[in-house]
Amino acid sequence: AALRPGGTLLVLETFADLPEGTSPVTEAFLRSFSLNLAVTQGGRVHPFEDVAGWLAEAGFEHLERRGLDGPDELLVARLAGAAVRTTGEGR
Repeated sequence: AALRPGGTLLVLETFADLPEGTSPVTEAFLRSFSLNLAVTQGGRVHPFEDVAGWLAEAGFEHLERRGLDGPDELLVARLAGAAVRTTGEGR
């Protein structure tokens, strides 16, 4: 496997469901990007819940959505199967 149990996966993505308070300029960019993706590659921008659901089905847990500047966001997920140590544990 490419990621060991307990490993962290980071997904840098622009999700279709923008957070509340997103600027009109950022929203317009996302809609244009989504249209371009559909026309040129037959793809689309997916909502966070879809991507998180796929990762959960693949065995990831502790899914977290982190906002960044601009339209990009970070999805943080941990692959199940290993105990997660807390600070100071096991010393």
